[in-house]
Amino acid sequence: MAAAQKAAKEAAEKALRATLNMVQMTPEDLAKVQVVPAVVGFVGIFVNLAMFFATHSAGWLAGTAMRGGIPYKAEVGLDYVVFGEAGVVSHNSDTGWNCNSDSSCGLQELCDQAVDGEHYPNGVLKNTPSEVWCELASASSAANAFFVMGQIPGFVVTGLTIMFALTQHPAVDKLFKQAKSKGMTDKIFKFVLAGCWGAFWAFLFFGMTAYAAGVPDNLGYFGDAIQLEGSYGMMRFSFLLVSIFGSMLVAQLFELWTTENVVEAWTVFLDTPWISAKKALYLELMLQMFLYFFLSIYSVDWAMLLVIFAGFYLDTGNNNFKLMYFVFTGVSILLDITKIAHFPAYTDTLSPMVKFGCGLYIMIFLLKFLIIGTIVLYEKFGDNDPRTVAPHDPSRSGYKAHEDIAE
Repeated sequence: MAAAQKAAKEAAEKALRATLNMVQMTPEDLAKVQVVPAVVGFVGIFVNLAMFFATHSAGWLAGTAMRGGIPYKAEVGLDYVVFGEAGVVSHNSDTGWNCNSDSSCGLQELCDQAVDGEHYPNGVLKNTPSEVWCELASASSAANAFFVMGQIPGFVVTGLTIMFALTQHPAVDKLFKQAKSKGMTDKIFKFVLAGCWGAFWAFLFFGMTAYAAGVPDNLGYFGDAIQLEGSYGMMRFSFLLVSIFGSMLVAQLFELWTTENVVEAWTVFLDTPWISAKKALYLELMLQMFLYFFLSIYSVDWAMLLVIFAGFYLDTGNNNFKLMYFVFTGVSILLDITKIAHFPAYTDTLSPMVKFGCGLYIMIFLLKFLIIGTIVLYEKFGDNDPRTVAPHDPSRSGYKAHEDIAE
């Protein structure tokens, strides 16, 4: 077993050195990489890719459109619409759509098509009015303009952030020295970096707002409200990532926070025995926060803040945060039950977005019970390390009494 672990470690080190050689770096150079800018830079790469694919995909919203008295499921992108399940409806004159493509209809095409105002005796229109498609085309055009403009500072700031993280690399260091010789000081560079992240964030926000505010309430089918779908959800997820990681970078650039506590918490996590309630609690909280982040593609659940309560309790041993976590989580569980009871039946007609969101929601719901049980075990057994004890008991040396908050 030990020989296999040693061989695996040597293989990993060899692969790492080979990768670093490709970019002319050594393990010593890697150790000098600034962690926060590096992480934020890779988040920027992900966000830019997510924006590119989202803006070129359908699934911004879904609804039911009418044509010749027949309802069609519609998946709307920023410049086109797909009618029917997976585009199986032919978009030609035989079905009344009369579009240039057999797989989709352009929003502007539909806006320009004249349709009659014929309706059923109950008032339901037989055809989606062209004004609806014009509203969608206008909202999509405004949103897309913001997103395209946002990707200009997005690509720039992602590259600059990665360069800032790699200042120890000879080639990058040379570029920074050349910039400084032309008057670019560290202070100016930090303001440029922060400003670009702020611009990227603002374009994302205004793009999402322009789209949400400009789309119609329905696609012409009475009583069937539109639903924002996965592509819009990816923009919301990207906005959340830029907000959090951009703030982290700005806070470090201008020394608005210190990293000592973060490093200490990470060290404690690494030193905690793997077979222990404390390590299990760390991993469960990380997993739950990870799921909450991805749930934001479907909807933002502010119950994710409860993870911070549990994390602060785990770090400081403060009983107040443990009690707050138990109380608020207990209430959230009851509210979750009422929400899950209203979930739609899991059928083939359910959209992938709803399936994704409901699945994550149930996983997070079940994790709450596991986390509460793990906290109880941690209270009883501590971290199973004979050098320390469970931190909740102020009579024991492991308790950080000085970090208490008004008991």
